[in-house]
Amino acid sequence: MSFRFALFAVALATLAGCSTTMGPVMETGQPDQYTITNRNTVQSVSWVDIKSKALLRASEYCQSLGRKMTKPVITSNHATGLGPREAYVTFNCSPFPQPSEKDADGKSQ
Repeated sequence: MSFRFALFAVALATLAGCSTTMGPVMETGQPDQYTITNRNTVQSVSWVDIKSKALLRASEYCQSLGRKMTKPVITSNHATGLGPREAYVTFNCSPFPQPSEKDADGKSQ
């Protein structure tokens, strides 16, 4: 095996271990409350990006149910160095407010 091939194989194996994994949306056991985890092993990705992608996925999930995301709580594992970074979002999917029986002037119909 040539040195160049061995070096290439090591580099490829190293890159294969670098990934972002968005976990499934899971129910928390509370009514209309869910949680999602975004895990990233690539050190060049910022915490802001990891958390933003988890929030976006939570919002998309609620939209798929015809609802809106409310009460998001974002936490993380506060990893530093070479450890994987994880962001956790717990959120509710709430119904959109229904229009009231008042017209635009604020008077009852």
